[in-house]
Amino acid sequence: MINSRLNMNSAARIYGFVFILLIGLLAGCSGSKKVTAGPENIKVSQPRIFAPNFKKALYKADMKVYGRELSGLMLFKKSKGSTRVAFISEFGLKYFDLEVPANDTAAVTFHYLIDLMNRKPVMKMLEISFGMLFLHYPENDRTYTFECQPGRNIKVIKYKGEKAIYGYEQHSGQVTDVRQNGLFKPKIRMEAGEYEVQYPSKIRFWQGKKIEIDLMLVEE
Repeated sequence: MINSRLNMNSAARIYGFVFILLIGLLAGCSGSKKVTAGPENIKVSQPRIFAPNFKKALYKADMKVYGRELSGLMLFKKSKGSTRVAFISEFGLKYFDLEVPANDTAAVTFHYLIDLMNRKPVMKMLEISFGMLFLHYPENDRTYTFECQPGRNIKVIKYKGEKAIYGYEQHSGQVTDVRQNGLFKPKIRMEAGEYEVQYPSKIRFWQGKKIEIDLMLVEE
């Protein structure tokens, strides 16, 4: 029994070491140095996609779901306790309406889904994607930050059986890529870029070739 426990502990340590190496390779890191502060002890910024004072944003949206193509507008609107996400066609047909809570103990709420999206795999993809987008995963004692390249970090957050990996600029905190990992390959990927003051102009999610979402900010 003791030997079994020792072997399990050794395997866990080896897995953890291999995981860190894989994260470095996948994120294009030249090193995997754990950090809490930048050069000259400047505090490392926390990763962010939307600024804390963000209220709402409108994006032109294109989505592919199992070979079907949908297009329209996607609205993000923040309230005190959550962020509402609604995707509608340019003719007013609603595709989905969901709510990401600011409180990590609450689940994402689906207010409406068309039949095409009312499937567990699609709902799970939407839940994880928008959870990552609005940083729904809280930091805990299983959160690690590594310097990937000079001025660039990755943050690994393990939470409730999920693993979110954020790549971001060290001082601005602007996130450029996120992945929610599976056992050997990412389950879901997200890229963000061309940041305005409060949020990115371009956002893209994908889960293999099954589900893709492309967002382009609509000029206000």
